[in-house]
Amino acid sequence: MDNITVLLVDDDSEVIDLNKKFFEKKNYRVYTAYSSKDALDILKMNRVDCILLDVMMPDMDGFEACSRMRKLTNVPILFLTGKDSEEDKIKGLEVGGDDFILKPYSLNEINARIQANVRRFRQYNKSLIGEEIIQESRGEKSSAIEQFGHLSVNYLAHKVYCDGDEIGLSNREYEILVILLSHNGEVTTFEEISNKLFGTYSDTDRQTIMVQISRLRKKLDAYLNICDMITSVRFKGYEFHAK
Repeated sequence: MDNITVLLVDDDSEVIDLNKKFFEKKNYRVYTAYSSKDALDILKMNRVDCILLDVMMPDMDGFEACSRMRKLTNVPILFLTGKDSEEDKIKGLEVGGDDFILKPYSLNEINARIQANVRRFRQYNKSLIGEEIIQESRGEKSSAIEQFGHLSVNYLAHKVYCDGDEIGLSNREYEILVILLSHNGEVTTFEEISNKLFGTYSDTDRQTIMVQISRLRKKLDAYLNICDMITSVRFKGYEFHAK
């Protein structure tokens, strides 16, 4: 099976590096997150086929993270855990997990489990295509929609609305907006935006961000109820305030 995108979530950088190299050799596209919050931010901006989630995360345990992920995606979530207790397995399934892999594990076994879970998920989705089209035609809302005052974001569809009217954003404008929304009411620095968009930070990246946000502002300011939601913070970055 090809064209699989996986999200690796673990606070251990050595584990992440080892697993990333293994899956890239298997021709996977790999996203990595060292915290549950970063993983959630990645899911808001990117589509993945499977998530490998460590249970013992420092900022938010894997069970809570899984529960929140289920509001953003239905893809298979495989827990990595050092505890082989029935209680943990039940809890993991209750919050939306699909599988448990006990440490220490074989990467070949994980690969086989990912392949099996993704295959089942894709086959299941094919049977739902007709129903999804019907729901879309009825205008039924997805559970992945989050409201910010008059502004709403559908993370699954990658669409943004003002009071129900879709705002036509480019992919990059959408990604920047989601980053700002994740820091609603707080300053988001140029460096934070750049690292999430490009994985690096430079003066060139800063200029690119300024141009993209200028375009984003013009599109949002066209709607009276959401104008002036993005403000510049001199020498630092930007601040988003929902209203």
